[in-house]
Amino acid sequence: MADLEPFGGRFGTLKSYAHVTILSSAHSPEEMAAAVGLPPDSAWAKADLRRPGGRSTGRHKFNGITYDSPARAGGDGPHEHLEQLVARLRPHSEQLRALAGEEGVDSVRLWLVQQTTSRNPAFSVSPALLAAIAEMGASLDLDIYVLDDDEETPAVP
Repeated sequence: MADLEPFGGRFGTLKSYAHVTILSSAHSPEEMAAAVGLPPDSAWAKADLRRPGGRSTGRHKFNGITYDSPARAGGDGPHEHLEQLVARLRPHSEQLRALAGEEGVDSVRLWLVQQTTSRNPAFSVSPALLAAIAEMGASLDLDIYVLDDDEETPAVP
């Protein structure tokens, strides 16, 4: 299924990835994971360091869990990441939507990140894929970094 424009080549994409992040001020990471019915790829508690071992001294303001795209990290294009993440989470759509509607759940977001050298980054998402994301109760957030041709790719958060 080709829901996004082709990856690479003339589009200048360097790295792409996608993940669903669920943030809550009331539910623990363990409670959120149990509600979804799928172990998260990462989890943190409110006040944990944002980047343990890194330079950042910031702390998380919410409890959170993430589910990552099973596509090749950084190497596959945005369409592969989006399609594979939706396919991975589709069996849990009902649980995700229910969790998204609970009091104390601050956000359920599907992040699609693209790092590119293209001055005109563009892609389209099919109505069917948008419907699957909406079925999960998630918003779709697009994070596009346009880099100079010789600029180093920023660290992936």
